[in-house]
Amino acid sequence: MAEPLVGQPDGAPESIRHGSWSDSSARSVLQLMVESVVELVDFRVATLSVVLGDNLVTMAYAGPDEFRKAAMTIDPVSVLGPVLDQAETWGRFHFLASEDIVGQLPGTWIETTRGQTLESPDAWQPSDVLLGVLYDEDGSICGVLSVDSPTSGLRPDPKQKHLLERYAAQAERAVLTAFERESLVQRVAHAESARRLVRAASMPAQASLEAVLSNIHQPLVEGFNASGSWIEARGPADSRHGYARGRSGTIVPLPAHAQAVAHRLGSTLWTQQRALVISDGPGPFADDGDLPEPLLEEARALLRSLDLRSMLAVALGAGQECLGFLALTRRAQDPPWSAIETSSALEIGHDLGAALMAARALERERHLVDELQQLDDYRIHLIE
Repeated sequence: MAEPLVGQPDGAPESIRHGSWSDSSARSVLQLMVESVVELVDFRVATLSVVLGDNLVTMAYAGPDEFRKAAMTIDPVSVLGPVLDQAETWGRFHFLASEDIVGQLPGTWIETTRGQTLESPDAWQPSDVLLGVLYDEDGSICGVLSVDSPTSGLRPDPKQKHLLERYAAQAERAVLTAFERESLVQRVAHAESARRLVRAASMPAQASLEAVLSNIHQPLVEGFNASGSWIEARGPADSRHGYARGRSGTIVPLPAHAQAVAHRLGSTLWTQQRALVISDGPGPFADDGDLPEPLLEEARALLRSLDLRSMLAVALGAGQECLGFLALTRRAQDPPWSAIETSSALEIGHDLGAALMAARALERERHLVDELQQLDDYRIHLIE
């Protein structure tokens, strides 16, 4: 049995449809993997799919061209559940004999076997399923190696089972390596995007503190898929600047004590040089172990008052000086913050800190120029 055949939504993102997480070299490794299974383990069909979001996306296929289009179709990961519940476990592989299938398996399954099956109790049946499940370090499914139609016409013998297990282990490492590489690519992309927006926000024509704070909101919420942003910054003579905005840019009123919470969180995070994810609701709190519990509870209470589920917070600063606080928020229905996003946010805190430092210096310069102009005007008035 080949990959489950489930119709792809017309609006499926291009990144999901074509697996943009992997470049040509990564795809070549996965393609070599399935071709080796076909040639050396003696199967007519082999596919390798990876988990992207809630979908199984086929990245490599070896077999007859007539089945290629169906094998490349996107499937929901949920189609694996009924198979794994009923299947016999062979290491990483799971075998579900056609005679053991209970009810209708979800999705539409294509049969690659043609003609009559062998007259043997070990004959491979058109509806047999053989899937190698690949896992990441956290024990979550990251991919599937699927094989079909052994050339012998028989279900795998011990030698084939051993070879399949070895190839599944190699495929698992290859998929995890590809994901790690993509994580690095995304992290670099976030950092570069952050630097671009900071450079734009700190241009001389826009370099007031208010301009910096206003200009960075939209790139931040879009780049991090956040529901809103909250920025507090210190200006010259410890003047305070800042506000919270919803995703569309609308100002969100904050409780009176919010500024004090931001100041304490910002100072602590700048000293510790780290990002912080604070969650309110079920599930573990991320990376909050060594912060004062009263401060964390104040932050969670603030989230509850705004009907939000989580907040990614970083300090803004330059050198030894903490210049402010940045928080990006998400709602209950939004995905959790990833490690890539937290590390990117930490870099943004440094970049925005440099922009704020430059804006403060320019505001001091403008203030000095204004004072000198007033003195000059006063001198001219006295002479007249």
